[in-house]
Amino acid sequence: MAILGMWKHIKTFCLCIALLAIIGFYGWQEKEIAVQGLIAVQGLNAMREEPVKFGRVAKLDDRALEYRDLLKPTDWLLVIFTGFLAIYTARLFRATSGLFKETAGLRIAADNQRADMLKSIDLARQEFLSTHRPRIILREAIIGSVLEGQPISVIYHLANVGETTGRIIRSMVTTEIVPRQGRLLLHGSVEQKNDLGEITLGPGTAILLTLDQSTPKWEANRYQEKSQMVINAPAGIMLYREAMIHFVGQFIYVDQSNIWRRTAFRRQLIPERQRFYRIPDEPDLDYAD
Repeated sequence: MAILGMWKHIKTFCLCIALLAIIGFYGWQEKEIAVQGLIAVQGLNAMREEPVKFGRVAKLDDRALEYRDLLKPTDWLLVIFTGFLAIYTARLFRATSGLFKETAGLRIAADNQRADMLKSIDLARQEFLSTHRPRIILREAIIGSVLEGQPISVIYHLANVGETTGRIIRSMVTTEIVPRQGRLLLHGSVEQKNDLGEITLGPGTAILLTLDQSTPKWEANRYQEKSQMVINAPAGIMLYREAMIHFVGQFIYVDQSNIWRRTAFRRQLIPERQRFYRIPDEPDLDYAD
């Protein structure tokens, strides 16, 4: 509304300027006539006052005498239109001032709307990240060919099966020898360790790693499966191993909101298949937050 009102004032202002220009033009012409008439009147007065000097009696021209007390209508019109122009200039100033104030309000409203939009975008982003989190897991772990008396080589595969990027910031991976008699199996603390360094995995990506530390030496008689005659066992035979090799690890990774998540695993080697498998009846040893 303020813009429409200002436009009306601008049109009126332009009309006044045009009329002022027309009046000024005609006023200028009449002014020239008036000046010439005044010069003629002054000459006639001089001739009347000193007739001898001019050598003849001055004959006054009634039309010339009229310019002595000249009062032109255009002067009054010029004054009137100048007054109207001043009034409309003041109104135009008020309209422009109102427009400036309304525009300032619109700017403030736009800034507030922008801030609200940024907050909404941030909330939507946080909600997306919370519902579309990364999930880094140990997909598989295997060993290479084995030679008697030589350390085994462990190759493992980490994968991000989530929907956003995850970054590993703490990690611990190792191998352990667990005797047949068994013992309490636990996961240690990983907060102060970083065996793998920082690894970033995008959604759907994976990385193949080799365990870069000392590993148990292969002893076929110790790690291969054996059988024993037992009366109370099914079919009278019990299968066993003197010891087993476990691949143990734990790592902490963060998502794009810097939320810490943890994955831990403990898997036992089945050398006949050259692969590490989850331990039966021990689900708490292999998990992902």
